[in-house]
Amino acid sequence: MTVSIGDNLRQARQSAGLTQREAARKIGVSTLTIIHWEQGKHAPMPENAMKIAKVYDLDPGKLVGWFSGNYGWPSKEWLDR
Repeated sequence: MTVSIGDNLRQARQSAGLTQREAARKIGVSTLTIIHWEQGKHAPMPENAMKIAKVYDLDPGKLVGWFSGNYGWPSKEWLDR
């Protein structure tokens, strides 16, 4: 079974203990945008992926299903600077 980016986003948000509304406010987007990302209707732009990673406290590559290495994405440590 393949996990979608939307599924990864939903799981990461829930693991962070955030509602869609709370996540939207912290990331700086609308709640509808969060819903669309999680439903797979749209994918976050790279600049939003960095914000998402910081808010959800994870490496950006994990959002797109890369579980080893960062493949050019900044690490979580870099984001925390």
